[in-house]
Amino acid sequence: MVQYPDKLASLVEKLREDLLHDRYVPEEEKQRLKNHGFQPGADQDVTRRRMMELLSVADFDLFVFYSRKSSVSRSEEALRGALLNHLLESRLSHPKWPIAAISGRIPRLPESLQAFKAASGPRRPTVDIPPSQVPTKASPILLVTQYACDIVRARLAQVLAGPPYPPQSDATRIRTKLRMAEDIDTGERFHRERPLP
Repeated sequence: MVQYPDKLASLVEKLREDLLHDRYVPEEEKQRLKNHGFQPGADQDVTRRRMMELLSVADFDLFVFYSRKSSVSRSEEALRGALLNHLLESRLSHPKWPIAAISGRIPRLPESLQAFKAASGPRRPTVDIPPSQVPTKASPILLVTQYACDIVRARLAQVLAGPPYPPQSDATRIRTKLRMAEDIDTGERFHRERPLP
């Protein structure tokens, strides 16, 4: 959940420009950034390190809903739908963190949102579905959420595997951004009062 998307987009673009003019960034990395922008998993260490610095101070809150692979018998599309429904159930009615828009590369996103509204009609007749948009691959907002979710996913995998938990500096750096991580199958939650180990 990003409170000030335009500001965050400007910060991401400024970081890209800074890296393109940084004499310590290898030329091949500059060319990749120029052609493709930031790419979690493909960014070199110098780029990733600078992105982590940005994430640690950027203004956003992260709400994560997950399901353990071992307990999933649904198709990927059904699982994505279940995760989206949990997100909407949790956040749409929350006055402190209202959703102004939903952005994501989700197949049939508008249809999924309307199906949620139709299904929740009797329980929540006044629910307003925010506008949705399918951004480009270069969307700074999706980039930030992808980076952050990749970090949380990696840490959740370590935590669910059981102790001892190896140190994970990236997860520590965005710890204050993680408002909640909830298992949609068991209801188990991690949050600021019960943080991820």
